[in-house]
Amino acid sequence: MFSAYPDPAGPDTAQNAYVFERGVTFQHRGGKTSTGRIDLYKRGCFNLRAAAITEPVLHKFQNIENRDAVLAYDREEFITAKMVEADPKIPGLPDNWRDAVQPHTGYLCVWDRKTTKTDPVTGRQVPDGKAIVPLRRYVNPRPAWWPQADFIVGNPPFLGASRMRDDRGSGYAETLRAAYPEVTDSADFVMFWWYKAGEETLAGRTRRFSFITTNSIRQTFNRRVVQSEMDKGIYLTFAIPDHPWVDAAACAAVRLAMTVGARRGDLPPINPATAKQGSASNDPAKL
Repeated sequence: MFSAYPDPAGPDTAQNAYVFERGVTFQHRGGKTSTGRIDLYKRGCFNLRAAAITEPVLHKFQNIENRDAVLAYDREEFITAKMVEADPKIPGLPDNWRDAVQPHTGYLCVWDRKTTKTDPVTGRQVPDGKAIVPLRRYVNPRPAWWPQADFIVGNPPFLGASRMRDDRGSGYAETLRAAYPEVTDSADFVMFWWYKAGEETLAGRTRRFSFITTNSIRQTFNRRVVQSEMDKGIYLTFAIPDHPWVDAAACAAVRLAMTVGARRGDLPPINPATAKQGSASNDPAKL
């Protein structure tokens, strides 16, 4: 574990020994240059070399998959009235599901939770009843399979419990929660990644995992997931509980947390003869 937290990068590159967002200049063919950033840089641990980027940037290593990271299922189906009559417990059904049945197709459609219109009386933005999407069900849902990996690193979507319904739909949200009964109903979307990575580590399929999350990971409804994994043997080797960040897409300042987990007992012992004071520790990090 590092002895101190990294600092924001400054304008003097020579002083950026351990920082977030370190600037870097890339050299391209024809003498052109472009600028980029290294999310987390530590001198002596990251070999920085400005060089021309080969084309294509991504090669066909056959190890990149485009699929849902936490929920697996055989297929998606649009929900019809006949399906509901046969199985009234389909996840995500509205209470007034009969009102959602479309007369021409028989599909159940609901507001897309995004499109609004101006109310002619109040002038406020209200749901646009014409902006509807069909409800879906997920056949044979189950936790997604992850391949064996030495390290798991991720920056999952920052979606709280309510926003997950808005973004993914009620059917997906309820199906996902049913597939992971160990994750509390009020937990954020990112905690499904955290839980699954913890289970992979406990099973010996992964050495360590690390995620960027919102700082709400410290709050009760998310902390239960972390504590449950720690009770099983997960050990926080590094944690930044509250760090400022800027959401470039939303142009908003946010707070986030960073955690690194490993299986208790897998951490190498520290040699007291070589370890510097404060440079490393087997004491658990705290959120």
